[in-house]
Amino acid sequence: MKEKNNIVYSCREHGEGLYHQIKNSPDVPKDYIYCVFPVSKDKVKEKMWVQILKGDRQKGIGNVCNIPEHADFELNERVAFKTDENDITHAERIAN
Repeated sequence: MKEKNNIVYSCREHGEGLYHQIKNSPDVPKDYIYCVFPVSKDKVKEKMWVQILKGDRQKGIGNVCNIPEHADFELNERVAFKTDENDITHAERIAN
């Protein structure tokens, strides 16, 4: 999941459906979760894989497993994540 060119762009109309299709694929290992990251400075809502270190696919702590193209995060950065009522998992920076 760390390939540099492993990027999929989608329009707003189809973005949520594509997100759920990728996130809920039966091929996804149970220790990974597909997360939506905060909107970047260039107004992109990037989605990346997080390897779960603590918790489960609903809420926990994990490491970013993609090289961000837009989001202000780093590969292997530790983040917190939580899944909302619409089955969308949001990642955020952990405060020091």
